[in-house]
Amino acid sequence: MAAGGKTALIVAYFGKYPEFMDLFMKGCEFNIDIDFIFFTDWDWQNRKSPSNVKTYPFSLKQFNELATKKCGVEIKVQDGYKLCDLKPAWPHIFEDYLNEYEFVGYCDIDLIFGHIGKYFNEEVKKVADIFTITENYMSGALSIFRNIDKVKNLYKEGYGWQFIFQSPYHFAYDEFLRIDDRAMIGYAGDKRSLQSFSDVVKSFAKSNVIKLYNPEYIGFEQRPGLVTYDNGHVYQGGKEWIFFHYVIAKQSVTWTLPKWNDIPDKFYVNRYGFYRDTDKPLSLVNLLSEWNYQKQIFSSIKRKRKTVVKLLKKMDIRKIMNALIKQ
Repeated sequence: MAAGGKTALIVAYFGKYPEFMDLFMKGCEFNIDIDFIFFTDWDWQNRKSPSNVKTYPFSLKQFNELATKKCGVEIKVQDGYKLCDLKPAWPHIFEDYLNEYEFVGYCDIDLIFGHIGKYFNEEVKKVADIFTITENYMSGALSIFRNIDKVKNLYKEGYGWQFIFQSPYHFAYDEFLRIDDRAMIGYAGDKRSLQSFSDVVKSFAKSNVIKLYNPEYIGFEQRPGLVTYDNGHVYQGGKEWIFFHYVIAKQSVTWTLPKWNDIPDKFYVNRYGFYRDTDKPLSLVNLLSEWNYQKQIFSSIKRKRKTVVKLLKKMDIRKIMNALIKQ
């Protein structure tokens, strides 16, 4: 039986240790009432992490074997992006590691958590079977579930979930479906018959089988004008947010990450990146004049090279600028 009130957030991630992990760890540090549980193949030696970050050495092969056993269909995930389709199943797949928790969820790591307990509080825990941070769909960036069989197995109610889980293509099953027609080869039905996890949750919530709590959009995921991180709290535009997710900001070639030895308890983020109280606000001049930032910009341009080459052939200048800058 799960312990009353305890919450765990799962991260399953395989491959290179991300350069932004210290920023994620800073957000974990201030949410001491939540355990962050990593299933990864990273070498954690000499890595600094708060006491509420717990790690299990895991390979992608082990994940596929365990997922196959728990889900009842053969799982052959080959890359990290595909793992997102299986996020709604993570509380079930990893359930044997999570018995002590009343609530279990998943989250992205390219974000900085603010005060999770401001929104996922004791009053919400009394009534919610599922908590997510958006009004209209389940968020892959942060969703939390009551650790009971009815909720853990809900992902199996999505029409076509077996096909989606076994396909090598990414469907965004965890949020709302984004389907490449190539991914439908071998599927006997119409792609419009497939359901996302969001479809399932909304349907079961509407019929009162489960209780869904999704307040107004409480995660900041846009390119920032100015975000302030202050001792475990995230502020932007006069509002406190549950996190700053830089999923859009990092698409710009002028977006950079800090090279700090220690993440300060207070810092700022603008459209170019991060700076401290003692720094001047980051500007395009900094990016173009300092080698640390130049290297990051060159690396971003290199990653976008194929996209830019295709657009150059079409002479679509507007789309080229959008691909580089992502305003």
